[in-house]
Amino acid sequence: MIYRLVRALWRAALFAFFRRIGVQGRGNVPARGPALLVANHTNAFIDGLLVLTRLERPVTLTVKSTLRRNPMLAALIRAMHVVEFHRSQDVGEGADPAKNVDAVGACAARLADGGCIVIFPEGVSHSDPALRPFRTGAARIALAYVDAHPRGPALALVPTGLHFEAKERFRSSAGMIFGEAMDVHAWRRDHPGGDAHALTEEIEARIRGLTANYDAEREMEIFGRAAELLETADDGPPPLGQEPAADVAARVSLIHRLQAGRQWLGHGRRAELEALEERVRGFGRKLHRLGITAAELFLPMEVPRAAFFVFREMELLAAGSPIAAWGWMNALPAYAVTKAVVMKMSKDRDHFASNSVFLGIPIFLLFWGMQIALVALVASPLRAVLYALSLPYAGAVALLYRDRAGSAWRRARTFLLLARRPGHRRKLVDEARSILADLRRLAAEFEAAETSNAVS
Repeated sequence: MIYRLVRALWRAALFAFFRRIGVQGRGNVPARGPALLVANHTNAFIDGLLVLTRLERPVTLTVKSTLRRNPMLAALIRAMHVVEFHRSQDVGEGADPAKNVDAVGACAARLADGGCIVIFPEGVSHSDPALRPFRTGAARIALAYVDAHPRGPALALVPTGLHFEAKERFRSSAGMIFGEAMDVHAWRRDHPGGDAHALTEEIEARIRGLTANYDAEREMEIFGRAAELLETADDGPPPLGQEPAADVAARVSLIHRLQAGRQWLGHGRRAELEALEERVRGFGRKLHRLGITAAELFLPMEVPRAAFFVFREMELLAAGSPIAAWGWMNALPAYAVTKAVVMKMSKDRDHFASNSVFLGIPIFLLFWGMQIALVALVASPLRAVLYALSLPYAGAVALLYRDRAGSAWRRARTFLLLARRPGHRRKLVDEARSILADLRRLAAEFEAAETSNAVS
């Protein structure tokens, strides 16, 4: 009961912070039986909460032991039966790495009961452009279970890739990919001499296949811009309200392909590679200065179509404005306090979302509780009940209204910007198509080279 209640609150908080959460490969997670979900760790508490709230089956979280020093988190750790791991770098803060033997045993016991556990082998949340070295904890848990239950139910180890569009920004997007499950019993049979280090290498390789990793921050911009261009395919953005779910797996696959092509091109055609990268980066910066995306550059410029867009959006926004205004009016005090506290407490990029979720829940409940009490005091209990029922609904409408109004304004602004500068738009479109043509030409050459190497 407590688990369901807390998960519902977290789902609501994640809905409030993220505009969209995409999930792919959910069918790779078994509906029952022992499962160990192993994921990259880039957004603190949010990583575990995303997994926990996107699956129907109960999930056991694992956290660092020092979180127990926070009274509110300590209560949650007890209520949710979270397993604590003690990191060596936290010894001065009360951690005892010797207790990790008990933690591994506790996880193996949960798996023996058919439980599902999520663990982050990087050991610490970070904002690095690539994965950090994996620790052997996940592998030791998996092997401890298999060794203790050689003929027991098969343990499914599910590599998981977590992705964030801009994790420090309110109403950004997130996504996750559940990869193909490993049968750890089968892995043990196929690797009779394999130890936790060998299994960790296998796990890390699989998670690398589900995530985008870069040697430096500079590469993130280049590959991101190139992927964005290739994904546009000379098409404009989809109509508002008809945006397809983000295909995170396809984006990761595309970036991996671009990285392989870059490596191939860099062997004998370094000057050509550097020139292309500079063109991609320079083009991206031009779009950034204009405040538009590559897809918006191909926005249809027909005036009748634009007029219909404005009429339709104005009609929708006018219809939803009363409920949205009611929602914002009642949420604004709690939102302002939450934002002020989060901005003061968050020092790293991977703290904003976590602090917003964990602080936002009690702050909003406190403010809404006081507001309901005030209505009951000055009006009547019945009106207080009706008021209480309106708060979450109107709050959700206010968030969705904000998103739609912001998107409509951005689309209209982009149209006016490009319409005022048709010559500049044509130059940018020609530049985009020229870069796209070169990327596609090089992709064809790369594929031909791969085919030739495979044949020989």
